Amino acid sequence: MKITKRQLARIIKEEIATVTDAAIEDVVMSILSDEGGAAGLEPIEDALEDLEDDEISLPDEPIEDVVGDVTGVKRHADGDFIDTTQLESKIRVTKSQLLQIIKEEKQKILKEQRAGAGADFETGSILVEFAQQYAALGSAIQEQLNEVIKVYLVDGGFPEELEDAIMQQNPAALERAVGQLRRTVSQMEDEGFEEAGDLMNLFEEIDTALRNM
Repeated sequence: MKITKRQLARIIKEEIATVTDAAIEDVVMSILSDEGGAAGLEPIEDALEDLEDDEISLPDEPIEDVVGDVTGVKRHADGDFIDTTQLESKIRVTKSQLLQIIKEEKQKILKEQRAGAGADFETGSILVEFAQQYAALGSAIQEQLNEVIKVYLVDGGFPEELEDAIMQQNPAALERAVGQLRRTVSQMEDEGFEEAGDLMNLFEEIDTALRNM
């Protein structure tokens, strides 16, 4: 029986195993980790091609799709691939530290008040002031603001996704949240809180989106 070149190519292709998703994920995450959480396509592609040999090959699809299919990886507007799991971990740690600082500050305030600090006592902590203003927003507004913050800080801040997240919230709720927190967050930025700068940038994005609605 005569076998055509196309049939032969298909038979060979079927006989060659495909690199597993787990192996691809290990390589992609390793490159992103080495590059500080973000990398262009070239170093990732080179590393993935090292997995291939005569008996195993990468999935038969564009390399960009192979990388983009890895859980926790997203492609930024500038073309780089980003490990969003590192961003999420960073935010969780920062939030935990912030809550601990607020808790300690409140304990000091209560202790001084019990010692008779007087009615004119000032907190002396911008973090406590931020916590009080955030709490005053109420859970409904907090939830809407948190959704936008998650997209911006945790998921990478991709323009289209951020705009969609803002548009899905109540404009009045976001306007109130930004208006109530802006001064305190700006003061936190002046005092050197790195995350405050990110929040100020987000507030500008919210302002722009609301003006364009």
